[in-house]
Amino acid sequence: MICEDSDPSIITNASCTTRSLNRTTKSHNLTATALPNVILNDIFVRITFHMRINTGYRRLIADVEENFCGFINGTSKSFLISILWPFVRTHSNLDHKCPFFGHLYVRNFIIKFDYFPPALPEGQSKLTIHIRNGRKRVSIMKVLMFFEIKPKGAANLNF
Repeated sequence: MICEDSDPSIITNASCTTRSLNRTTKSHNLTATALPNVILNDIFVRITFHMRINTGYRRLIADVEENFCGFINGTSKSFLISILWPFVRTHSNLDHKCPFFGHLYVRNFIIKFDYFPPALPEGQSKLTIHIRNGRKRVSIMKVLMFFEIKPKGAANLNF
């Protein structure tokens, strides 16, 4: 997991760490601190999913931008955030409605492939989560995750 691209006028001390719990399970931690007098009240989450082909991540499978604060406040709906929200809420201090300020974290978050839809093709993948704030979409944090999707049972999808 790699963190990058945080705006120093909004966020300080942005970091991503991964800890191995055993041979197959990893725990992920994201932390960031909003500067004093900075209120994050219009957060958007953009999620892109790429597959590795030959030497690079080329084929784009999904590119979705969702209004995170709208979902939390109940003014908009999101299929993707509704799947991830129960897991993120239990491992973070983002368990209340917007606005957010101060120290923000997601700790000991374990990504299981049971969370993902079963129709994802097998192979090496890259998941990019870009968290932005405001109408101008100022970058808060960009997280890159690299992983491999293995075949599940009889449903073997080759694209």
